[in-house]
Amino acid sequence: MLGLSQLLLTVLVAVAVWRGYRWWEGVRHREQARLQRMRRAVAGDPDREGGRAEGDGGGVEETVRCPVCRTFMPVRGAARCDRSDCPFVG
Repeated sequence: MLGLSQLLLTVLVAVAVWRGYRWWEGVRHREQARLQRMRRAVAGDPDREGGRAEGDGGGVEETVRCPVCRTFMPVRGAARCDRSDCPFVG
């Protein structure tokens, strides 16, 4: 038979596991949403996440930051790099 301390410990462990699972799912969901935004930006959707250089508009190219290697790639014509986890297509 379980004593009061064993019962409380079991409940505490179950709550900790549940909260850890929910935290991990939130992290995973945010990462997937960020990758989706980046893929939409590369495809040219208007609600993209990227930067634009200031200036007169001549020779300005829109860029998006790669979540894998943290470099800025051109939105149009971004090529796949050597990494196996590269999110860019092509």
